[in-house]
Amino acid sequence: MTSAATEYFPPFADYSSSSRSAGDVGRLVHGEFFIAFREMRTSTALWGEIHSAESELQAIFAKCSNPDWDGDGAAPITDMTFQQASRFLLSHPAGLPAPSLSAEHDGRISFDWFGRVGGRVTASVGESSSIPYAAILGPGRVKHGVEQFMGDRIPDDIRDSIRKLA
Repeated sequence: MTSAATEYFPPFADYSSSSRSAGDVGRLVHGEFFIAFREMRTSTALWGEIHSAESELQAIFAKCSNPDWDGDGAAPITDMTFQQASRFLLSHPAGLPAPSLSAEHDGRISFDWFGRVGGRVTASVGESSSIPYAAILGPGRVKHGVEQFMGDRIPDDIRDSIRKLA
């Protein structure tokens, strides 16, 4: 699969609910593609770092899904936030480093990518499709904003900032 194809078809996306296939042949092709993709996504060699991040996300949710999980009044990570964070993680394109994850006091989940010489990209995922982010890409190169995540692809500005860290 080419890098453009792996970016368009992220390694863990669930294509069973978003098929645009028409007719019997289209559904058959879509079904076969979906089965092959499911098989490929279990490859540790191809997606090992993302598997680790997926496990990290599950552990964060288990630990931080109750009110006051930090003993300092933190909001719980809700099922909806966990689902949105899972979709964000699973839409991660091949070829980019896996993020570090952490729970935020306000009940959101922080995705952090670290680069050379102090570079960093942070995206904060909550229940809504709005993803605030900030990036330090080098001396005097700071970027921030709020992007919309539609559930199937990391927004371009965030993805491009992550690429610039490498």
